[in-house]
Amino acid sequence: MFSSVRPYIEVKCIDNDNMTFRGKMDDIEEQISHLTDGFLRPNKSCLLNQKYIMRCTSQDVTMINNEIVSITRKYKKEFMEKLHML
Repeated sequence: MFSSVRPYIEVKCIDNDNMTFRGKMDDIEEQISHLTDGFLRPNKSCLLNQKYIMRCTSQDVTMINNEIVSITRKYKKEFMEKLHML
């Protein structure tokens, strides 16, 4: 999972081996989209690896580590479409 607290991006890994760097979420999303379509964006500050989504409702996503991520109106339609296509 990538999460953003401007101007930093934190990469949260399943094994808790996290790292932080400067960047923009839009740039990360664009770069990752060239490599895989397995990352989904539920809100402005987050990119999720769909392999680690445990449960999804119309308002939020629960990851396998029980972290809950909200789905905002702006990203909801595209998020749900991509999720159901995968």
